[in-house]
Amino acid sequence: MTTLSRRACQAPASTMLATAALACLLAGCDSGEAPAPLPPSDDPVARTFDLSRDPAVVDLGRRVAWYYAHGGRLPADLKEVRAFVQVPGWPALPETTRAGQAVTYRPTGERAFEIVVGDPAGPAGDRTAIAVHLPETVPNDLGPEAFATWWELEFIRQQAARLQERLEQLGG
Repeated sequence: MTTLSRRACQAPASTMLATAALACLLAGCDSGEAPAPLPPSDDPVARTFDLSRDPAVVDLGRRVAWYYAHGGRLPADLKEVRAFVQVPGWPALPETTRAGQAVTYRPTGERAFEIVVGDPAGPAGDRTAIAVHLPETVPNDLGPEAFATWWELEFIRQQAARLQERLEQLGG
């Protein structure tokens, strides 16, 4: 153990926090640049979780949820989403992920749908379907900004639950 690390262990919490922040800044961990993305996982659940954080995926899911909240049903297809979900303050719906993969939509039930990332006509191994199930009550009285926040939390909750289930399967 170095002298610096021995002193850090003996220092009060506020000093340790300041030391850690300074060390981080000196090491360049707050460069303002986004960290390099991790390589895609071989595990389909982990890959789905990674893709669920892409802005195009989140935005498409939010628009489908908005359509459902204000129309009482899921849209029939992506064309219907693009045609009828024009919400002030929301940017245009991206057609691809940050990595350039196509993002499409398909309903799978009364309140269930998939966001498909990759070529929908290509081999199954070249695309990932992200399953989404809208809860019994989707708020229809929120403004666009509040609804967007609600959706991000709901979507993350669903994907984290699937990832947790997978981790438990792998753990035994």
